[in-house]
Amino acid sequence: MSGYVLVASKQVSKSKMKKADPASRTHCVLTPAIAGSAPGALTLTCQNITMAQFVEQLRTRVPGSGWPVLDSTGIEGGWDFARTYVRAAGMNSGGETAQSGGAAPVASDPGGGLTIFEALEKELGLKLEMQKRPMTVTVIDRLEQKLTEN
Repeated sequence: MSGYVLVASKQVSKSKMKKADPASRTHCVLTPAIAGSAPGALTLTCQNITMAQFVEQLRTRVPGSGWPVLDSTGIEGGWDFARTYVRAAGMNSGGETAQSGGAAPVASDPGGGLTIFEALEKELGLKLEMQKRPMTVTVIDRLEQKLTEN
């Protein structure tokens, strides 16, 4: 099955992720970006979040919404960070669903904003890659309706 895999690039040590205070509440918040950002830009602010928790946040924010996003970063512990990005063409506000196929990252917004793919790579040193992975799936091969009397 196709799905995104979050991997660490060589620049992850230089990224803007800060080691979190373990006593902090774990959460991510999506808000409109500050004035002066690209039109329609959003800021995703995460506090004390592990990479396993972060990939769950990404699942609804990348093209191919609902496709699995797996963590292959090898980064341990909780992290604080904030990233601003623009929705790519074909995404909507209710979960930013996929463009056709969703197999490739979308190019930068002409208004100057970064896509979520670019923001992750340039600002955090993380990269979303589309890969085929073995996954457990449920297949329903037949469904019968049993009639009942009223």
